[in-house]
Amino acid sequence: MVWNENINHIIPAGWQVKPMGTICSFRNGINYNKNVEGNTTYKIINVRNISSSTLFLDESNFDEICLPRQQGDKYCVSDESIIIARSGIPGATRILCNPSSNIIFCGFIICCTPYNNTLQNYLTLYLKQFEGSSATQTGGSILKNVSQETLKNLLVPIPPQSLLNQFNDSVSHIYNLIIGNIKENVQLTTLRDWLLPMLMNGQATIED
Repeated sequence: MVWNENINHIIPAGWQVKPMGTICSFRNGINYNKNVEGNTTYKIINVRNISSSTLFLDESNFDEICLPRQQGDKYCVSDESIIIARSGIPGATRILCNPSSNIIFCGFIICCTPYNNTLQNYLTLYLKQFEGSSATQTGGSILKNVSQETLKNLLVPIPPQSLLNQFNDSVSHIYNLIIGNIKENVQLTTLRDWLLPMLMNGQATIED
């Protein structure tokens, strides 16, 4: 471990410290008029979708809106996107697993996309330490408010690529387990909602 003057903290030897603005691109979400008619249907990520989740966003809960394609396509998310809330839970960080096409994000959200896609998992979990606080100090970095400027200036310790690859292998396995459990819970909830009314009105019974 070595002392890093930029963040006033010790980090592993061989790691670099870089501003997020040098390793990611940022976009603010769309502000749209509901009265404007469009020819393309989009699913839109709102702050409430972030508030009701912990890590993975569930696109089945997204609202649908119609927009002109030339407007909506500017705000489409990708597999590498990191979704960050500007309000509600400031700094709340989420990701999408295998998102379908035509998913966009609202104006109260910032979409962060690492230039190196192997950084997505690491940056997502790094940013989550600031979640829900408008003035959190961790490792010498202060996130006073959630905007593109503060995110771009946020200093991030970056591990070597070989270590980053090992981290992604481990995290991907854990993510797959979490996603599998989420899908199973959805199936069990659907079964419960179908079976419970039948039990209550006597259409189905449970044998001794």
